[in-house]
Amino acid sequence: MSRISVDIIGPFQRTERGNKYILTVQDYFSKWPEAYPNSDMTASTVARTLVNAFICRYGAPESLHSDQGRHFEAALIKKLCESFDIRKT
Repeated sequence: MSRISVDIIGPFQRTERGNKYILTVQDYFSKWPEAYPNSDMTASTVARTLVNAFICRYGAPESLHSDQGRHFEAALIKKLCESFDIRKT
């Protein structure tokens, strides 16, 4: 997956496991969607989910596209992109 888009949807009613948001990731070429439940939408939660659930499974994409939500524009996400050589758009 060379280019992915990410977004957060929610809040929803809290689940039994404490999740309230869903991080969505979609490959631009194949349109393959992935959805990951999260308890909050902080940059640390987004970064942890991207690494543990997506990058460890599929590898790092060449570019990551998102809206300008503060959870995607945080210094932590920029550092993650630098670490994995991902171009953030």
